Amino acid sequence: LNYVREFRTANGNSRKAMVILRKMTLNSIHMSDIKAAVSQRGRMEVSLLGMNFLNKLSGFSIEEGELVLTP
Repeated sequence: LNYVREFRTANGNSRKAMVILRKMTLNSIHMSDIKAAVSQRGRMEVSLLGMNFLNKLSGFSIEEGELVLTP
């Protein structure tokens, strides 16, 4: 991967490689061609859903402390 993009986050600065997720499935939600970033250093225990994914949904909300996705 080519880690050329610099990001400033609450966790500090990091370099990331930009990728395209050709197919992505989350429970019953199926999407394709999602732009994503892969961090060069550090490992997270979970993956994050970014706005590139969330904006392709009909909607999303927080209900009783849980993220609800509407395909």
